[in-house]
Amino acid sequence: MFTVGSTALSYTGIGAIGGATLTGIVGGVRIVAELGTTAFATAEYQEVIMGDNWMLDAGMGDSLYNSLMIAFATIATLGTLASSIGYAFKIKSIDKIGKLYPSNHPDEGFYGIKFKNARNSLRSLEIQNHPPHGFHFQLNS
Repeated sequence: MFTVGSTALSYTGIGAIGGATLTGIVGGVRIVAELGTTAFATAEYQEVIMGDNWMLDAGMGDSLYNSLMIAFATIATLGTLASSIGYAFKIKSIDKIGKLYPSNHPDEGFYGIKFKNARNSLRSLEIQNHPPHGFHFQLNS
């Protein structure tokens, strides 16, 4: 089980110093990814303004440059999404990620996350697809 602790710190990207395991991991990875995207942004700005790119001029190949730039941007975006979900639902700890079997549909499982919120209540956020509602997210207590 991962402990989230202060989700507000992770939401701002400074979760690495939050002291909680999941917050620290998400926040730390976001900080590294955001530093990477900042470095690539400086190289792109330099290329637009001066015509040179300090990363490419240092000997980095085009394919590695593009791959790293996309990877850093993707990781930063996914970290922002994870932080936003943690903050919105006030996630304190995660009990399970995967297929869940809710009491209102015990014979069919749905993928989702089971967590404890700030009030220590066990909740689940599921992605469900069944008639009459179709595809939707459902928050269960």
